[in-house]
Amino acid sequence: MKTLSPKSAHSIFKLIEQCKNIATLKQVHAQMITTGLILHTYPLSRILISSSTLAATNSYALTIFNQASNPTIFLFNTLISSSLARKDDQVHFSLALYTRILTQTTLKPNNYTYPSLFKACSSQPWLQNGRALHTHVLKFLEPPYDHFVQASLLNFYSRSGELGVSRFLFDQITRPDLASWNSILTAYAHNTSVQYEASLDNAYDNTNLSLEVLLLFNQMQKSLASLNEVSLVALISA
Repeated sequence: MKTLSPKSAHSIFKLIEQCKNIATLKQVHAQMITTGLILHTYPLSRILISSSTLAATNSYALTIFNQASNPTIFLFNTLISSSLARKDDQVHFSLALYTRILTQTTLKPNNYTYPSLFKACSSQPWLQNGRALHTHVLKFLEPPYDHFVQASLLNFYSRSGELGVSRFLFDQITRPDLASWNSILTAYAHNTSVQYEASLDNAYDNTNLSLEVLLLFNQMQKSLASLNEVSLVALISA
């Protein structure tokens, strides 16, 4: 694969964005083949994203991807994240792509590989896959971990009902950024709502979790981290 700057003002990028269905996208794809643009990593990533969005299945995107010689980890990450953005369940497809990464001797996962996968594995029957992915983070990524990876881990354990693990991971972060603060605030606010719906009589635990959101929000303000709509929604929810 060859590199081409994302800032390159090539007309083909606008054509890809204007495609409304898979038929027009195939025409653009043909132009990319005849001009040789398909050999460049960034244009290829753009058509992968569009094909994942427009096609009824992942088969067309996978066909394009399989024709790339020595696809980079960037292309793998692009196809994983774009397939998971679909409304239908694509977790199995994305995990299969991740397995392909692990079988490549020249590739290894990076910070952009895991956030989408953790989000996808945060519900049954994929929870065990998410826990396995956590061990891969420890294996393949060098600490300190990217804040988006940390935030995705916090969200995963929160959604799987393991709030204590989420808090432990948050406390390991030396300087939490906005994504990390929002993740732990949302984790407590979400579990407050879950406990409230599960048992209206469990007022003591609900109050404790709500107070913890307020305390965390106070710490967030003292850290001078900027807040946004997500921060306020978590606060109001609690």
